[in-house]
Amino acid sequence: MTLNTTPQATPNTAVALEFARAMAAGDVGRAHGLLSSGLQAALPPGQLSADYEAMISYGEGAPAVIEVVGTMDAWPDKESADQQWVYVSIANDTYLEAVTVVVTREASRLAIRSVEWGRP
Repeated sequence: MTLNTTPQATPNTAVALEFARAMAAGDVGRAHGLLSSGLQAALPPGQLSADYEAMISYGEGAPAVIEVVGTMDAWPDKESADQQWVYVSIANDTYLEAVTVVVTREASRLAIRSVEWGRP
């Protein structure tokens, strides 16, 4: 289990960035569409939005920075279809947060299998 702190742009990191950018822009429908079918069923759009808003509630405004700052190709609970674990920083002058996602292969698309809000 090695954290890559100089991540390369990949289709996996593109999905993670698209998800974080959609959430930051308030486009919860687009973000929800990037989730795996199982996570879509377990995490309705309203809950997804509430989780994001709770994470940044101590600050104000849109993020000035949304960037991938870490990836892993192997981790303890990795499943066979999982592609990459991606850590995306979401920050501005009033908050510093992140979202961690697991990008998986679901049929013919990449999708997000899990979401964890906030810095560790």
